[in-house]
Amino acid sequence: DTREVDGVEYAGDTLFALETDGTETELWSFWDDFAPDDTVVAPLSWTHANALRWNNDRQTLWVGSRDLNMLVELDPKLWRVVNQLGGIEPTFHLAPGTVPPKGQHQFDFRDGRLALHDNRDATSGTRLAGYDLDFSEQLPSAEQTFEYVPEPTIYDFVMGDVTWLDDERLIMTWSTTGILEERHLDGDAPWSIMLDLGSVFPYT
Repeated sequence: DTREVDGVEYAGDTLFALETDGTETELWSFWDDFAPDDTVVAPLSWTHANALRWNNDRQTLWVGSRDLNMLVELDPKLWRVVNQLGGIEPTFHLAPGTVPPKGQHQFDFRDGRLALHDNRDATSGTRLAGYDLDFSEQLPSAEQTFEYVPEPTIYDFVMGDVTWLDDERLIMTWSTTGILEERHLDGDAPWSIMLDLGSVFPYT
């Protein structure tokens, strides 16, 4: 959804429902709750939404915005933002030592835990990050509970995925190197597969 603001065209992503008969219904747009400003580096990639995940415990839909470095939680009854992790003016209070997402791609929930493929940049390298999310207080909180950065570092400049298998095991997709691995929270990685696909090995 490209709109002009002060003579500059910005692209803000829009969420649609696609019915089985092909009918499309607009549900929510970043323009509904956010506005670009002069800090935007790439106007035609202003929001760059790149991931969706349903949170069954919360009965909410979460959308990832790579270029705004944030995840937003949407109420599917009103189609409005309920919470925001990362970005400017987040609703989540971050516990000491907790690092917010940066350029992230896919993410997954298990109970109150969030696993995140956090792409970051070429200097820091991509990481697997985990957060405990607490919605019990008026101000929700997030505490980073685990982090894994490969050595040597991998920078997934596009895509990447993470999925919970159970309480302690995840499947991690390192997109630009074509690596798929099972990784445990205790640091163990019992198997990995490297495929000669490079940056076309996106989501799993």
